[in-house]
Amino acid sequence: MDGFEENSGVMVIGATNKINMIDDALLRSGRFDRRVFIGLPNYKDRIEILKIYLEGKRCSANINKVSRLCVGFSGAGVATLVNEAAINALKRGSDTIELSDFENVRMRVFYGVQKSRILTEYEKEIQAFYQGAKALSAYWYSFDFEKIELLNDKFLNEDFEIESKTQILNQIKVLLSGMAALQIHKNDAFSNSASDVKQAIALAQKMVFELAMGDSFTPSAQSVNKILQDCYDEVSEIIRTMQDKLNQISKQIFVYEFITFEDVQKICESDGVEQEGVSAQEQDLQKSKEDSESSEEKPQDGTLNFD
Repeated sequence: MDGFEENSGVMVIGATNKINMIDDALLRSGRFDRRVFIGLPNYKDRIEILKIYLEGKRCSANINKVSRLCVGFSGAGVATLVNEAAINALKRGSDTIELSDFENVRMRVFYGVQKSRILTEYEKEIQAFYQGAKALSAYWYSFDFEKIELLNDKFLNEDFEIESKTQILNQIKVLLSGMAALQIHKNDAFSNSASDVKQAIALAQKMVFELAMGDSFTPSAQSVNKILQDCYDEVSEIIRTMQDKLNQISKQIFVYEFITFEDVQKICESDGVEQEGVSAQEQDLQKSKEDSESSEEKPQDGTLNFD
């Protein structure tokens, strides 16, 4: 840990959710100088976590349904959910945990876990469509990414020393694609676009006021607005012409809570031909909708129509 020797034969691993509070001296070369980001567990991850915490407990609930109830929960959040459900079962005078126990304590756990992003089924469909549009536009504009998750995407954080005007414009188009897709399909704007819109505005302002990439050398707010509007209009047109691809991508994100670059590539390169595994995904989607109908009431305006 002194940093003087290149390799002492000892590897030290630490974990934190407050990286910004770690002393810089601990993060310099030779110490904790490698970082691996671990995101929230997805649908399949939560199933495996539930199996661990339900071991030794009597449970009649469908574990797949329980996993869909806790979108956005961390591993610790899932553990708390199981414990609270078990307590709720004891209060009922039963030694068996039922699905109703998980449903009854879900919101209590939700409000007890700070800064968690817990989505209802309706919100999950909105978010899946939003992320699907970003995945589609990222592929279209040749951004390389490993995967895009329901609640997280880090594919635009590449740090280039030199960027072209085209590269920055394409970043703005990807950032605005989710908002554009929801405007087209729901004729409305949603708050989940706030962070991306803020980032898109910052990039457009940087182009105009710092990089002289506007309409003229004299910077103006009008040039910033024109960049944003042109990018929004272009990506909106792309989304309108690729409805089927967007639907397929959004379905996969809704069901599995993530999609890889390879999955998007297969969908986009298919000439309207159903890819292997799509049928299974559609079955899972239908199953999840049936599960949610029995456990949660939807808003009156309904859910997104992926068809």
